[in-house]
Amino acid sequence: MDLNKFSLDNFVFNNSIDYSFNETKDKLALKYKITIIDKEKTINISCCMVGLFSQKEPGSISLEEYTKYNGPALVLPYIRQVISDVTLKAGLLPIIIPPINVYKMIDGAENKVKE
Repeated sequence: MDLNKFSLDNFVFNNSIDYSFNETKDKLALKYKITIIDKEKTINISCCMVGLFSQKEPGSISLEEYTKYNGPALVLPYIRQVISDVTLKAGLLPIIIPPINVYKMIDGAENKVKE
């Protein structure tokens, strides 16, 4: 594979999101991990970011509801930037992750689990 000429169709993207609450449920740690592997297995990149969220007083939406979609949407741009920078600095064309519809991704994963 010519590592300087590739398309996103040659890669497999895997996402995983884990949520951890403290005992009082007013603080949450969200761990978002993206792994990218090319189909010829010459590139394997994994990037994990943690977002820390807190709620000081009750609002119209719970911290859990807020971070379900907004947490990953807030962390994702940082992951995209790191992956782009690392591949560029490695002398490759940068892998630029396209915009991801976080709502669709999370709802799609939940529907797969229910089936």
